[in-house]
Formats: sequence, structure tokens, C-alpha cells
Amino acid sequence: MVPVGWALRAAGHEVRVAVPPSCVDAVAGAGLPALGTGQDVEVVRGTRDRRDGDGHAPRARILNALDTFVGVAAAMAGDLVEHARTWRPDLVVHDPLAFAGPLAAAVLGVPSVRHLWGADMTTNGDVTQASLLAELSSFEALLSRFGLRELADLGTLTLDPCPPSVQVPAPVERQPIQYVPYNGPGVQPRWTTTLPPAPRVCVTWGRTVARFAGRIGFPARAVVEAALAEGAEVIVATTQDQLPELPSGVRVAVSVPLHMLLPACSVIVHQGGGGTVLTSLRMGVPQLVLGQLPDHAFHAERIAQSGVGLRLDPAEADVPRLRAELSRLLSEPSYAQAARRVREEMLGLPMPAEVVGVLERLGP
Repeated sequence: MVPVGWALRAAGHEVRVAVPPSCVDAVAGAGLPALGTGQDVEVVRGTRDRRDGDGHAPRARILNALDTFVGVAAAMAGDLVEHARTWRPDLVVHDPLAFAGPLAAAVLGVPSVRHLWGADMTTNGDVTQASLLAELSSFEALLSRFGLRELADLGTLTLDPCPPSVQVPAPVERQPIQYVPYNGPGVQPRWTTTLPPAPRVCVTWGRTVARFAGRIGFPARAVVEAALAEGAEVIVATTQDQLPELPSGVRVAVSVPLHMLLPACSVIVHQGGGGTVLTSLRMGVPQLVLGQLPDHAFHAERIAQSGVGLRLDPAEADVPRLRAELSRLLSEPSYAQAARRVREEMLGLPMPAEVVGVLERLGP
């Protein structure tokens, strides 16, 4: 969502990014005006505790995740609505799971725009996000608190940075927008600007997968060992606090923005987070996705079905299996060809600056 904020600011619009207090520094670091709202909610602990008790059934896991984000919305909503009543925004742009956004828009009677961060999980057959939310007493209580009986959680319009060949159909109006990678501020390492003599494999697992996924997590060492066995140069992209013990000969990139690392990579192995998926697609790099959380598994399926990569259950990701999958990605040209095709598809979508006019027309 950061490039949309930049584009709106560059067009002369006032922008405020409302987030829980713990996210204020990240927003400010992106060069956008941050507004700390409400209280922080421990989403990781609550989600893991409920998962341990529900047998990991997919529907129960999705309901638990939605319930957690309803809790985040409840913690933000009072402050957000109070601020919005004073500031009077003409438009609210929100994350698909930031339900405080469309709630504030409904209270004020202004349009809301949902901004996707990957493939759209709005529907799964006959099951919709709205129908799942309707099952949650917490969601009903949140609406009642503000005198609402229903909520347009999908917004007036959906901004969609996911390329059409990877996206799924859904009964919503989508405005395509080109994905411009923002993976945080950083410095370009000199070694990333030259092509390596051997295929370069990037290994990353995001910031939260280890905490959310519990016992299985991401098998980083097995992935690294498999890539080394295939004769690849291995880059591990992570944060300092998540750095695991690694074999010798592995290059570590601590907090380097992913889009700086990928242009010289032949394959990326990752957890399936939306930012990692879209950045890899934009860079034209084949992917091996080890998705475990609901949205990560959903992205893994889309990557496999679109031909730009492969998926593998983390529970099955031992070194021999990982090596076999990496061998396919490195040796079969169809994956690189598909990745280049999807990259060109993304480059043909409207830039954020071009979409500002669409958003302006939604306002007064």
C-alpha cells in the first residue's frame, strides 16, 4: 500500500496512515504520515492458541484468523472513528483484513477502497468472507458498537496488484494497479549488482511465519542444504533476530529489501507471504512456496497453477524432496519462461500514479 500513499501525496492529497501503535515507526520509515490508533493486539499468541485447539481444520483456522483481525479492528475503531470525524477524510483505503477501515468509512458515509496484497481470498466456492464474518459474535458486537447492522467489508472498489494470470475470480469490482515493490528501506549490497557464476537461490521466510506456524515453521536449514547440494549459490534473506545457524558458504542478507536481491537470482524459496510473492513475480523469478498459514497456502496454490513455480507442504520438506523440486525449477525452462511472462503482464498494469484519478472520482 505504500506506493499508493506516495502517489496520493505526490498528487497533492492529504494522507494519514492509521495503524496500531507498534506499526507507527514502519509507516514513518516509509515516508508517510503515521497515525497511531487504539491499542496493540497480540495477534500471534491468540492465533496459535486457538490453532492448537481446533485440530488445524482449514475452516476453523480461517475463522480464528478473521476473529483475531476483528479484535485488531475493535482495538483501533474508537480512536479511528473519533479522528475521522474530526479530520473528515473523503476516502478510506484499507487492507483486506483491516476492518476498522470500512467501519470508519461506513460511520462517516464516505467510500472505502480495499487494497489487496496478493491473490484475493474473498471467496472459496460458496463460502465468502462476509458469510464467515457473519458467524463471529465479535464482528456483530463491533458493528453494534457503532450502530451498524452490516458492513461493506469489500469496499466500494478493490485495488488489485496481483497479475490476472495468478489472480482468482471473485464477485467484486477490481481496479488493476501495478505492483511497485516496497520491502522497507535499505542499502544495495555491491555483490547483488553482478551475476554469480552459479545459479543463485534466495531463501527467505518473512517476519512472522515462525511465530505463527509454531512447531513446523519454515525449514530454513533443509532448504539451504538442498540448494547447496544442487550446486547453487545460496542467499538467506532475513532479519537479525531470525538468523538461524547456517552451513558455511552461505551468503546472508540481513534486512536487505527483497527487490534488491532478486534480479540476479534464479529461484526463490519462501513462505508464501503476499509481499514476497508479488515481489518475486515482479522480478520474474521462479518460486518454490512452502505455505502453511491459510493465505500462504492459498498463494502457493496460485503460484503452482500459474506455472511460475512449485508448492510443497513444509511438513514434507526434507532435503531430498527439496532438492528434487529445486532441480526442476533450475533445469526446466518452462518455469523461467512463465515467470518472465507474468513479469511483463505486471509491467503492463497501470502505475499507482495513474490510478489516483480513479480514486479521486470516488470522492466528493
